[in-house]
Amino acid sequence: MKHVLKIKNREIVLDVKDLTPIEISEIESKIANEFEKLEEQKIIDTITQFTTIIAKYAVENYIREKENKIKNEHISLKIDSLTKYLKETIQKETLF
Repeated sequence: MKHVLKIKNREIVLDVKDLTPIEISEIESKIANEFEKLEEQKIIDTITQFTTIIAKYAVENYIREKENKIKNEHISLKIDSLTKYLKETIQKETLF
């Protein structure tokens, strides 16, 4: 589904299936707040604002991906441990 994201009087068309119009509005609001914060810091140049926000979101995305990778590895280790335990338990039971 195509959505229009409005940022600084610009419209960016996104072809994203997983977002609702309400979520698009929330994203627009979040980005608008980021621009306001930068303007309060006297960062007026639009390119500098864009690059600052992009860098912030890139770092957040990287951290989120890293956390997900760690969680997935932890889950895999737990599953492996449980599988090993179950196999050992079944083998013990079948011996008797």
